[in-house]
Amino acid sequence: MRNLILILSMIALTACSNAKSSSEINAAYVPSGKYERMSCKDLRAEERSANNTLSERTSEIEKAYRDDKAAEVVGWLLFAPALLLMDGNSDEQKRLGQAKGTVLAIQDAMDKKGC
Repeated sequence: MRNLILILSMIALTACSNAKSSSEINAAYVPSGKYERMSCKDLRAEERSANNTLSERTSEIEKAYRDDKAAEVVGWLLFAPALLLMDGNSDEQKRLGQAKGTVLAIQDAMDKKGC
């Protein structure tokens, strides 16, 4: 019985937040048209920059995810109604999706050029 209560408590704790980890976020559509006029050298530089941005956004989303989950646990332990005020990491989700989409758009342009 004690194990059942513990399992149900853990499910309730993890099910409340709308925060997502980076692996749960899909790439946003970014048209590759602006990259098609670039040379392969410029595309490689743009890809490095986009990958750096993607890495930063991934770190942001993972930090926001961990912080949100920690706040959720504290909220359940101390004051459950406070959980209604949590906003998750939706802003970070949008930025990460855009970053993923930019990398894909650059890679599409590189593929078309045979880079």
